[in-house]
Amino acid sequence: MGAILSFGMLCRHSLDWPQLAGEIDGAVGDVLARGLRTADLGDGGVHVGTREFGECAAQRLEARLAVRAGG
Repeated sequence: MGAILSFGMLCRHSLDWPQLAGEIDGAVGDVLARGLRTADLGDGGVHVGTREFGECAAQRLEARLAVRAGG
């Protein structure tokens, strides 16, 4: 999750792509809202591995971007 959010920061602060950064942050938030957590985040929620968390975040990001694009 940290790497995904770091990429969002890169988009926001270095590449001046705040809309994409917001969608990345939102995608991670969507996954967390579903209750999915990596073990390092502690108790609560359903623990998944980093690969599964990343895949879920990527799917949410794709869905968010498709909505923005009108598809």
